[in-house]
Amino acid sequence: MSKSPAYEELVIVVNQLQQRVSELEGLPPVLQQLKEKNDLLEKQSDLLEKRNDQLEKKAELLEEKAELLQRENDILKDKLAKYENPKNSNNSSVPPSKDENRPFKSKSLRKKTGRKPGGQKGHEGTTLKMVSDPNEIIDHAPEYCECCGKDIVSIPGEFVERK
Repeated sequence: MSKSPAYEELVIVVNQLQQRVSELEGLPPVLQQLKEKNDLLEKQSDLLEKRNDQLEKKAELLEEKAELLQRENDILKDKLAKYENPKNSNNSSVPPSKDENRPFKSKSLRKKTGRKPGGQKGHEGTTLKMVSDPNEIIDHAPEYCECCGKDIVSIPGEFVERK
C-alpha cells in the first residue's frame, strides 16, 4: 500500500509543528516567569478596576446624601431661629423700639462728612422774594380778641408794617 501525497505532506507539517513546540517549551525560565507575572498583574488590574467602579458609585451616593442633609440642616436652622428670637416688630405687636438690633436714637444712620451742621460757606441761599404786584391777596384778620374773646370783625384794622 502506497501512501498518498497528502498524507506525506501532513506528516511533514506535523513534524514541523512538533519541532516548533519543543523549541517553545525550551523557553528560558525567565520568560516563563515574566509571562506568569504578567497574567497575575492583568488579573489584579481587573480586580482593581471593579473595586474602583464600586467606590465611585459609593462616593456619588454619599455626595447626594450630604446634599440632602445640608438642605435639611438649613431648613432646621431657619425653624430654630424663630424660637431662639421669638418676638420682634415684624412678627408680633412689639414696637420697633424694642427690637434688639436697631440703631440708637443718638446714632445717625448717615456717614460722617466732617462738615459743620447748617449752611456751608459760599453757599447762596434761596428765598421767596416779595413782588410788588401779587396775583392774589389773602387777608388774615382775626375774628375775635385773643384777650377778652370779644367779636372784632366789624372793627376796622390798622396797618402796622409789611413783612
